Amino acid sequence: MMENNNTTSKKKDRSIAWIIVIGVFIGLVVTIAGTWAMVDALGKAIDNNPDFNPLEPETKPSQTVPILEGGYGIDPSITSIGGEDMVLEETVNPIPDIAEQAMESIGKVTVYVNEQNSTPVAKYSGTCFVVHADGFLVTNYHVIASGDSFTIRFQNEKEELEAKYVGGDPSDDIAILKIDRKGLKPLALGDIEKTRVGELAIAIGNTSGANTELDGTLTVGYISYINRRVVSNQSTKEFLQVDTPINPGNSGGPLLNSKGQVIGIVNMKSLISSYDEYGKPIDSEGIGFAIPINRVRDNIVKIIQTGNIIRPGIGIIYTEVTDEMAAQMNVPKGKLIINFMNDSPAEKAGIRVNDVIIKCNGTDIVEEDVLAEIIKNCSVGDKVTLTVLRNGQELSFEVTIGDMNRMVVLD
Repeated sequence: MMENNNTTSKKKDRSIAWIIVIGVFIGLVVTIAGTWAMVDALGKAIDNNPDFNPLEPETKPSQTVPILEGGYGIDPSITSIGGEDMVLEETVNPIPDIAEQAMESIGKVTVYVNEQNSTPVAKYSGTCFVVHADGFLVTNYHVIASGDSFTIRFQNEKEELEAKYVGGDPSDDIAILKIDRKGLKPLALGDIEKTRVGELAIAIGNTSGANTELDGTLTVGYISYINRRVVSNQSTKEFLQVDTPINPGNSGGPLLNSKGQVIGIVNMKSLISSYDEYGKPIDSEGIGFAIPINRVRDNIVKIIQTGNIIRPGIGIIYTEVTDEMAAQMNVPKGKLIINFMNDSPAEKAGIRVNDVIIKCNGTDIVEEDVLAEIIKNCSVGDKVTLTVLRNGQELSFEVTIGDMNRMVVLD
């Protein structure tokens, strides 16, 4: 009896062992097949793109800015924008007073795109605010850039009003819309020259997310940095940096100080702070940016008066050659071309990526802002001579100045 039990037990053990062996074999086959498929996919990706790196995150290509034709409602007689300061009864916590008074001047921009049979379909939304009593409102250019028609709805109203495009400045990401209504209440404009790090920074806008409309959301934070240099729309500009929560839909809305004055126009959130070991982006927290009102105040007036802003430019994207770079590359200091804007006059003239611009019209451009100043003082159609260093040889190119606002590519 004992022998039969032992025999049965051995048979069970052998069966279990075979099951384990077969299971391991199947797992090994699946693993090899999966690995082979992955290697095959990587091989195809590398064949199709020699620069492909599986550890680098996928990047979205930039989009060329649509050139909207404005001119609606322009008024050369308007020479200033902004309204009167708010009367704030509560000084310890002025935010409720600010919110109550600002809401009537802040609107939701809905952007419609014509689809089949030219039927307008609501596609995007953003925020705008009143800058002049005669129906002029400002928002971000990127909010309305792809739109065919627009409506505005103020926070304290239910009615949607048709808005027309007056003009814009894609380089600075501002656009002016107009509604046929007089007697609006423009927000007062502040001065970032009088703004300090640590002051209140209040954003009011049409935050949207999770398929839910959260119009009129107020978020509060502080000024984190003034004149932060950030690359936006292919050029470096100075922004107000805040830790105020900024969300999709806030774009184009006002950034207010503790007096209820507009000190900036909200236009972007820094979503990526770094990348993990696998190349996946890590979202940043508490970092948002606004266009300083001082920088765009005069151009808002100019757009209302004329319908557009012309920016002389040659369409280059460059980095400064530092002392360290100059020593390593054995080149003089200058502007190292890393890319070109859309329809770039410099590229058309024969300048290439990796050229180093060392002179403009015979003037050395080692100092950071010299080239920009020379170009800014030109008119569209003027010609400049750029001297570049290419493979150790100096070459000269005649470049015709163009309008940079027709070369901008949205980030």
